[in-house]
Amino acid sequence: MNVRKLKTKYKVESQSKKGTFYYVDLSAKTCSCPEYNFRMRKIGGICKHINAVEEYVSGEEHPTVLTKDEKKKRQKHVKELGKHAKEIDEKEKKYSEIISYVKEQREVDSISLIEKFGQEYVDDMIRLGELLEKDGKIRLLE
Repeated sequence: MNVRKLKTKYKVESQSKKGTFYYVDLSAKTCSCPEYNFRMRKIGGICKHINAVEEYVSGEEHPTVLTKDEKKKRQKHVKELGKHAKEIDEKEKKYSEIISYVKEQREVDSISLIEKFGQEYVDDMIRLGELLEKDGKIRLLE
């Protein structure tokens, strides 16, 4: 890939769209490309442009065009990371629902909260320090 050093960032030319450049901030591990912004950022991954800059900086000579097997491995890995990100999103949504519910009720019976949202989620919230359980009642830890 065509990599150029700028003052604080790197400019990397797209492989598929010649003349299109993306900007990589290596210290923040961010890129302006769509793959990074719409997929990799959410799952904590890096795009091929960040990878190319890392190779450029380290002086390593690696092919930037992936073989079919490498591409399949990468796609499988991205898919697995995407599933993990989806699970995290679902948990965060459930946590927000629990917080809203407890905030609205001020204090909730432990059993009824577990029946409504599930023991795993309620236990997680107590472990995370978001909820306080005392004498069979749960409230927000403020």
